[in-house]
Amino acid sequence: FPLHHVLTREFRCKSSPQMAASLIAHGADPLAKYQTSTVLHQILSEGDEEAVDILLNLSRDIPGLDPNAADDRGLTLFQLACLCNIRTSYNKEGGFFYRARDAPTPAARLLSLGGDVRLQDSQGNTALHLLAGKKQDSNDVEMVRVV
Repeated sequence: FPLHHVLTREFRCKSSPQMAASLIAHGADPLAKYQTSTVLHQILSEGDEEAVDILLNLSRDIPGLDPNAADDRGLTLFQLACLCNIRTSYNKEGGFFYRARDAPTPAARLLSLGGDVRLQDSQGNTALHLLAGKKQDSNDVEMVRVV
């Protein structure tokens, strides 16, 4: 999908947010289906916070963006964001930076867009179950507080 392509690390440039906005304005759908998931599910699972932020910043321009949209495993965008708990991103030089402490995580942003903490995946897990099953770090503990 062109929208996914323009946001991948390998091809992203300064004008990627504008290109993504233009693609969305002309009908590109971040919830377009791959075989088992959506474009936004793929971007979340790749752990690329910058790409996720670009799409979430455009969320008001995306008709029908549903944080509870599920992939074939029943994982919602919100659950996947909790599971990935994106906290770093990479710049063009290959270095990385951490999210500013006061900046909302993608999971928190999806929660504010209507992410439902009670929804279950195909195995009956909620976001809290998924977080509890992970090897914990301080960011995961913070996500448990959010959920």
